[in-house]
Amino acid sequence: MVKLENMLRESRLDYFGESRHKINIDQAMKQYQMGEAVILDVRTSEELDYIRFGFARHIPLHELPDRMDEIDRDKMIIVFCTSANRSAIIYTYLKTKDYNARILSNPIEEIAGYFKPTYVLNNHKNDYTDQYEK
Repeated sequence: MVKLENMLRESRLDYFGESRHKINIDQAMKQYQMGEAVILDVRTSEELDYIRFGFARHIPLHELPDRMDEIDRDKMIIVFCTSANRSAIIYTYLKTKDYNARILSNPIEEIAGYFKPTYVLNNHKNDYTDQYEK
């Protein structure tokens, strides 16, 4: 409880005004591609049936306390869901456990829209070249 209280004390206007608790999809994917971040999808399994993101590690919010051993403490943990509520809960939980956590600031429809053919081609160029240019 002391860590949560300390976190609350640090949550002044400058913290939120500078969006230190958030990261956008472009920055998140750069961190992920450099191996410096894990993108954590905390939606339910039922929601995952409708849209899934191959880059994201899926651990539903209600399972996270029992699956903390699956979270890499040495990387930034970028949390997302379809609403800000679950992301904020997990962000706070991770911060109280001394993880470097951020909330993905983009709504899920923007996240899906980010992965247009140009992005996919540029990030899978070797796969494409090996498969189609022989």
